[in-house]
Amino acid sequence: MVLVNQRAVIRLPMGKLAPNGEVWRSGANEAAELTLYADMTLGDRIVKAGTYTLATIPREKEWTIIVNSGLNTWGSYFYKEANDVARIKVPVTMANESLEAFSIAFN
Repeated sequence: MVLVNQRAVIRLPMGKLAPNGEVWRSGANEAAELTLYADMTLGDRIVKAGTYTLATIPREKEWTIIVNSGLNTWGSYFYKEANDVARIKVPVTMANESLEAFSIAFN
């Protein structure tokens, strides 16, 4: 299960900062990187140990989390779907309190 705290990421009304249904970088400016120190199953894919970028496709009730092999990418301008290693759909959850840091938890 992956939990995404939407409130921490989107400070404007939903769809303004990270438009619904469009690929968006996860993080600020340069795309966030995920480093796996061991192979990991994400959704129905085994992702090999290594460093990847994270992108997301936000929607109101569900986000698609994208693990992509393209590194050192600025925003989502240089995102290439051909470099996707895994895509998983996750439900949006909201925290009871506001968080100032972007957070994703893998369980």
